Amino acid sequence: MKFLKILTIIILSMILSSCILTISSLLLISHIIEKKQEKREIQKEQEIEEYFDLVTEIFEKDYNLSMDKEKYEVEYVNLLRGGGIRSPNSYIMKKRDG
Repeated sequence: MKFLKILTIIILSMILSSCILTISSLLLISHIIEKKQEKREIQKEQEIEEYFDLVTEIFEKDYNLSMDKEKYEVEYVNLLRGGGIRSPNSYIMKKRDG
C-alpha cells in the first residue's frame, strides 16, 4: 500500500513537471513569434519610409514636384499574384484624408 502511494506521487510529479515544461515551451515560442512580428513591423515601416523617399526624389528630379509628407502617405498592401504567390514590397501612395 505504501509502495502504491509513493508510485502515485512519483507519477503525478512527473505529469506535473511535464505540464510545466510544456507551458514554459509554449510561452517561449509565443515570445519568439511576438519578437519576429515586431521586427517585421519595424522593417515594414523602414521600407515604407524608403519607398516614400524614393518616390519623392523621383518626382522632384524628373517632374520638379515636391511631395509633402503631411499630405501624402504610403501604405503597405499585400497583393496576390497568380497561384496564390504574394507580391513582396507592394506599396501604394495616396493623399491623406482630411
